[in-house]
Amino acid sequence: MKDSIFLKLNFILKTKYKIYLCIFVLTLFIGLVFQLIGISSIIPLTSTFFEQPTDNNFFLKVKNIFPILGNINNFSVLLTFFVLCIILSNLIFILSTYLSAKIAFAIERDLRNTLYDHFINNNYSFFFNTTSSKFISLMINETQRMCSSVLLPLAEVVSRTVLIIGISVFLIYLTTTETILVILVIIFFYFIYYLLIRKKIIQNNKLLTKNNEDLVKNSNDLFKSFREIKIYGIENIFFDKIINITNKIQKIRFFTVFFSTSPRYYMEIIMFLIIYVFFLLKGQNVNLEKVSFLAVFIYAFFKI
Repeated sequence: MKDSIFLKLNFILKTKYKIYLCIFVLTLFIGLVFQLIGISSIIPLTSTFFEQPTDNNFFLKVKNIFPILGNINNFSVLLTFFVLCIILSNLIFILSTYLSAKIAFAIERDLRNTLYDHFINNNYSFFFNTTSSKFISLMINETQRMCSSVLLPLAEVVSRTVLIIGISVFLIYLTTTETILVILVIIFFYFIYYLLIRKKIIQNNKLLTKNNEDLVKNSNDLFKSFREIKIYGIENIFFDKIINITNKIQKIRFFTVFFSTSPRYYMEIIMFLIIYVFFLLKGQNVNLEKVSFLAVFIYAFFKI
């Protein structure tokens, strides 16, 4: 059985990177705390704005977690508190993004250095059995893909997971049934979406590796055989080969970028349609408690 990606990363990570990784995770949890305080302050914020007492069930539950919110009754102070919490949480998440990028690019650099060291200090048989195109592709393309397509997305997954689980647990505490229902809808949507494109993604990864190697090989052949190409007038043959390979690479990269970024927009459309239907059906029967909860729910799921 193949080792998991986490075991492989544990093997290649130096001690200092593991320390940076721990700091990265810590910043995520600190940012999450400020994010939850900011979300919680929406409930007393709506109550003071409409000048109604903050004694609904949602606010009482929130006070159990963050008692400080029960001592602030001024709208301006609450608004300032809310904005400061959101700003602080986002600044902390920016710091976590900086740390994740720093770690990923440092690992990419170390991998390249290790590969160079392994290649330069190996014996003659290893040198002659290794094609230059494969080695160059490994050094340039695959180490770069390790950083941009594995390490950075993995850091993003970790940060999103911390945020999603934290906010989801908080919403389940506020109202269990509605939160679980919405979470199940989101999971079902992403699961179906993943199943539809999973096979294509696996195929594309294999094709991308092969096409990157072919591009390096053809580029090498172009320089090595430049005189012969000019003598026989076969420039167009080499040009067409390289154009064909680069077109394939760009199509694969376009597919990956487009289908990895588009699901959130579908979910936002669905979310705002649900909000629209909610107000359409409820009309004037929406009380303050429902408005407070809906405000929290909208903002929280927007973050998710």
